[in-house]
Amino acid sequence: ESNRLDQAQALFEDALARLERAGNRSHPLHASVLNDLGVMHLVAEDFESARGYLERALAATDPASEEYARTVANLAQASRGVGDLDRAEPLYRQAQPILERLYPDGGPHLAVLLNNRARLAWVQDRPAEAIELQQQSVAMHRRSFRGDHVMILVPVTNLARMALDHGDVALGSESAEQAVAMADRLYAQTPHPYQVNALVALAEARMAQGRMVDALPLASRLQSLLADIESAPDSTRDAAQDVVERLCAAEPVPDGLDCSKT
Repeated sequence: ESNRLDQAQALFEDALARLERAGNRSHPLHASVLNDLGVMHLVAEDFESARGYLERALAATDPASEEYARTVANLAQASRGVGDLDRAEPLYRQAQPILERLYPDGGPHLAVLLNNRARLAWVQDRPAEAIELQQQSVAMHRRSFRGDHVMILVPVTNLARMALDHGDVALGSESAEQAVAMADRLYAQTPHPYQVNALVALAEARMAQGRMVDALPLASRLQSLLADIESAPDSTRDAAQDVVERLCAAEPVPDGLDCSKT
């Protein structure tokens, strides 16, 4: 959660090795650690490694358990990440009814699944369905967590990006503003890639509104934040670079923005 993924991986792998040395491969904790390692690689956008750990976790998990449904949903996300969309869709549909039975009023695990189904629908060129699923996910996350929380920030940022790409500037701008305000409170002391993602969304919203002057300080700020972040996913860096390049292509070239790396 504090973006120290190298340390996290070392600790997870140590836990896994201890379990295996002690002959505890059939213990539920063994499958849980495998799932957690898979999730960590999902966060790092190393989807192929994630899929390997999650396949192992699934094979070691009781099919009647909640852990099984969560691992199926995570494996669907890994499959989507490596481009295996034909496998991702049925995996999501396998996990969702299990979680709905366990949480008839909704809950965080089901909210995450809705977020990921929205992203799958988006890459499959079903934008209306994607935005509807994303709005359901945001609403469920807000019911599941109080106040500022990363589990609210991420789906709100995703909703902003989807809405803007679909041409709904009003929804995109509103969601991006909420995301930046929350990210600034959550990461007031230490910058985080999720904060950059929110700033990217708000800069895109301002550009879509024709407010280039308001987009400039946002782009300058995200450049500064990225310089202070040791590890950021490629998607975050690529999205930030795209915003900077679009602004640097404007005439006249804007002041206060480092265009030397475009």
